[in-house]
Amino acid sequence: MTSAWSGLVLWMFFATSVTAGTASIVSSASLVTKVYFPREALPLAATGSAMLDLGIGLLTVVALIAIGGAEVTRYSLLVLLPVAMLVCWTAAVSVFLGAVAVFARDTLHLVQLVVRVGIFATPVFYGAEVLPSSLAWLEVINPVAVAIEAFRSLALCGVAPDWRLLLAHGVAASCALVGSVLYVRSVESRISDLV
Repeated sequence: MTSAWSGLVLWMFFATSVTAGTASIVSSASLVTKVYFPREALPLAATGSAMLDLGIGLLTVVALIAIGGAEVTRYSLLVLLPVAMLVCWTAAVSVFLGAVAVFARDTLHLVQLVVRVGIFATPVFYGAEVLPSSLAWLEVINPVAVAIEAFRSLALCGVAPDWRLLLAHGVAASCALVGSVLYVRSVESRISDLV
């Protein structure tokens, strides 16, 4: 139960943040056209507000772990690393899709569809080990799956995750976030005209 709940907490953070971030610039059209501010602030604010729910959800995971009597190991203290990687990826996707939604308004509908299907394609309610070997690559390229599996390894099993994979996703997430912010700044003048 704790395994499924921890996966759901991380997935809901990602899904809520990306959905709200995608709509954030378009839904704030009156503000965007009247006042100058960095446009990436709106999707980042959506990610920040979803982090409050994430924090509360993580507290419930800690409570379930304590009730279940799981052993705390030296790896248990590193659970925030996969969470930080997921937050960075989520912010990058939110910023990029928030800008794209200005130019292609159907982006929000596509994101909602992907989020609905994505929960079944990501090991939220099941462990990645149940995937057939032919689909194991999905778990490696999906940053949400990597974060969930690393979180479960550290928090629930007390064992080290695949550090190289976690580091690769962390570096990719940082680059994606910088790239997303630079993209928004490059199209900032067009955003004000089209929103």
